[in-house]
Amino acid sequence: MNAAKLAEIFERQLPNGMFVYDDAQVREVLPALFLLTGDSLESITDSALKELMRDFCKKLDLDPETGQDELTRRAAVYYKENPPDATLLRELQQSQE
Repeated sequence: MNAAKLAEIFERQLPNGMFVYDDAQVREVLPALFLLTGDSLESITDSALKELMRDFCKKLDLDPETGQDELTRRAAVYYKENPPDATLLRELQQSQE
């Protein structure tokens, strides 16, 4: 994933100065993006991302130490039941083409 393109999407603002995607929408989709990288939780060095993923694990009622396979399985179920904003997902997909 191209960090500059992600930042461009997440930081885009409306004419009134509000962000196109609010904090909750961004926080909802970031764990999915991280899981798509295939990296493990142990590989995270950024403290904000660590906290975000810890919060996501709590939402899944999952101990962050459980392991990548179980996290991926539960995340798939979670996102099937709670899909992120469709427009945001489409933009993220298009940014990677």
